Amino acid sequence: MGISDPAFRGADPYCADRIAKLQDSVRFARINVEKSRQSVSTDVNDVATAAANIEPARQAVAEAERVRELAGLVRDSAKREATENPNNANKVAAQDALGASVAAAFALTDAQNAVRDAEKKLESAKKELDRSRSVHERYEARLASAERALAEAEAECAGGGSASLTPSSLPLLAFAPIVPDPGKLFAGFDLASERRAVEAAEGAAGRPEGLLGDERFNVWVNGGVTFHRDRTASGQEGETWSLGTGASWRFTPDINAGAAFRFARTDRDGASGETEADTWSVALFAQTKLVEEVMLNAIASYSRVDLDLGFKTGGVVTATGSTKADSLAGQVTVTRSFQLGDWQVTPNFGASIVNVSRDAFTRSDAVAVPASDSTQVSVSGGPTVSTSFAWTSPKGEEITVSPSFGLQAYANVGKFDSVAGAGGARTENDTIGLSANAGLGADLGGGVALGLGTSWAGIGADQQNISLSAQLTIPLN
Repeated sequence: MGISDPAFRGADPYCADRIAKLQDSVRFARINVEKSRQSVSTDVNDVATAAANIEPARQAVAEAERVRELAGLVRDSAKREATENPNNANKVAAQDALGASVAAAFALTDAQNAVRDAEKKLESAKKELDRSRSVHERYEARLASAERALAEAEAECAGGGSASLTPSSLPLLAFAPIVPDPGKLFAGFDLASERRAVEAAEGAAGRPEGLLGDERFNVWVNGGVTFHRDRTASGQEGETWSLGTGASWRFTPDINAGAAFRFARTDRDGASGETEADTWSVALFAQTKLVEEVMLNAIASYSRVDLDLGFKTGGVVTATGSTKADSLAGQVTVTRSFQLGDWQVTPNFGASIVNVSRDAFTRSDAVAVPASDSTQVSVSGGPTVSTSFAWTSPKGEEITVSPSFGLQAYANVGKFDSVAGAGGARTENDTIGLSANAGLGADLGGGVALGLGTSWAGIGADQQNISLSAQLTIPLN
């Protein structure tokens, strides 16, 4: 597995893909809003038409009632005349008047039925209007949510919110490369996001004064826990708790830079040993737009690790030891996004250099462990394609579905050294490799989102890893 994939991830390599997906979500949400707005407009016209048809129908009822009354008067008059002068002409006139009276009664009934039909159509049109307005409001809420998520992602990626520092597995490469499952719990505070939320609720007057209200400035604090499970023969498992903070400043509309600090505590236990590591890391980062849709990201980081180790024989700890390790790393990535039909294509290219050095130490059983120093240079690149579409559930709810597919090739070039482990064995990363990933996201509305993912790293290499992940996002406010 190459150092740049996934051992070293300075700036978030999925920012471009994440933003592309959110841009698709916003685009589809706007399409749905426009369609629902047209439906509302059509239903408003239908209500107006139905309401306009009621009054003529009621006038027809009134006219039919007058005709029926006149027909009744004529009928009664003809009946009296036929009774007083029972000749054929008067009898025929009486029969005609009776027929006219019956016809007038039927005409009145038809007119009354027409009024009832018009009222039913009006009621149905009103219900349809209420339904279309509800759908439109739901789509508007989803659009607002998608736009907020896009703005937060852009600010987070530009401000380093999620890219502050990676889980510090780098120094642990000196002992055993452990690839964690991507099961992770995460929480954090981001000034830019909170500032937008306040402005949305209270308007521009709610913006904080001074530096905290300056849109060029961002500061964040985040924390999380990652659960590690290695299903290979080493059988290692454990967790990493982390806390990070950082700040950034947007010097120009296209240049953003900042610094970040992170502390992480890792506990791992496996068939061959135990590891407890406290990692202190600091990083400097910058992002800039080279040309339209082309982004350049750069990061440099330093990490210091305090290690407490337990060495096992037959599953039992037989020796312990403590040491320190230092890591220097740098990474540069370039991404470019463009539209290909309904698909968003985001190719990327990156290069990284990582140096990991560990002090020599002596185990409790008097075994001397020599120092280890390794430098590796890696290049990687590949495309990610994604799209979004609306799917109607059996309950009639619109759900935005966003599939994505990615392919990444990497190569260790220049100087790449084998790593001396604490047990004396030496390991090397594969010179070249290929990884693939696929994901499926679903916006369930109301800020609730579901994400599924799978990846296969080290295709065709000696070291391989297949992982599955699932993430459910539920807003707390």
